[in-house]
Amino acid sequence: IAGEDKIKAADVEIEDIKAQICLFEEKACKVQQAKSQLEEACSKCIEKRTEIVEEVKNVASKTIETRVKIDNVKKKKFELDSNYETLEGHYAIMRLSPPF
Repeated sequence: IAGEDKIKAADVEIEDIKAQICLFEEKACKVQQAKSQLEEACSKCIEKRTEIVEEVKNVASKTIETRVKIDNVKKKKFELDSNYETLEGHYAIMRLSPPF
């Protein structure tokens, strides 16, 4: 009888261990799904980050181009202002001189 009780106890323990194994397998499956979702989200974040970096590089390039154009326009304006002052001086002199 004592031997049969030990056998039944061992069978119960085996069933408990099998149940725990099933629970752990289910938990492992859920963790694997969560891992897959995190990997997918991480992949999307990396992709988005790459797009943002490219956009920032594009904006930086356009900003530099715009600054160069602004500098050229300022230089041209300075030249035009200088030429205008010179012409104004010549015009003032011509107005005071008698016509030819």
